[in-house]
This record gives sequence, C-alpha cells and structure tokens, in this order.
Amino acid sequence: MGSRHTFPIKFRLAREKDYLHIAALLEKTKLIGHHFNKRLFNTLIRKNRGFLFVAGIDKKIIGTIFSAHDGGYFGYVYKCAVAPEFRRQKVATQLVRLAINKLKKAGIDLIFLHVKKDNFPSIRLFQSLGFNIRATRYLMDNQK
Repeated sequence: MGSRHTFPIKFRLAREKDYLHIAALLEKTKLIGHHFNKRLFNTLIRKNRGFLFVAGIDKKIIGTIFSAHDGGYFGYVYKCAVAPEFRRQKVATQLVRLAINKLKKAGIDLIFLHVKKDNFPSIRLFQSLGFNIRATRYLMDNQK
C-alpha cells in the first residue's frame, strides 16, 4: 500500500515533451510494449488530441491514461498506469473518469477496455466505474 502524499495531484492533458516520463512510468508499471517509442507517442498525441492525460505532483508524472475513439461509435481506454508509491489514492479512478468524460463529450457512449485477465486491481477499478466483463472474452465495456 502506497504512503499518502500531501502535495496536490494535478491532472492535465499529456504533451509531446512528456514522452520520457510517460515511457519510464509505463516501464515501471510493466505496461510498455516493445513498439512504444517517441515517434509513436507523438503520433498518438496528434491523432488523439485531448484524449491522453497525466497526473502529476510538481513536475513529476505519477500517472497516465490513454484514450481514443473511432470518430463515431467506439471509444477505447488503455495504458492506465500509476506509480506504485501513489496507488490507492484514487489517481487511477480520476484518470479513468477524465478519459470517460472526454469520450462522452465527444458523443462516444460505448467504451472498451483491454485488461489482462490477471490484473485484478484494474478489473475491480473498472467494474466499480460501471464496466462489465463480457462472457466470451476479456473485453470490458460500460454497456449493461
């Protein structure tokens, strides 16, 4: 369990210059893929402007979440990561809510998540926010 921090956690849109900090966080939380690089990240920022967020204390990025949509129907939330020492402080919950609210403002109501089936903390978090596990696969959405 992480210790409580008294500094205010600020949430904002991710920027291209955040790449190294986000990559380090994804590495630390084992969410980085071999394909993730600065060029890809910059493309994600440009193509999904306004849909990638970070949480920070001072200038240190302690959490991130990526989201995107297909332009019409489907939204996606992925790469939700919080530094281990800042977990259990609702950082992930606030990041997920930011992403969901942004998608809903864009007219996207069907939101998908890809979660490893042994990632029980993430599964519990997403279920607490109204997402359900589909019986046929480990694809979660917020539709009842």
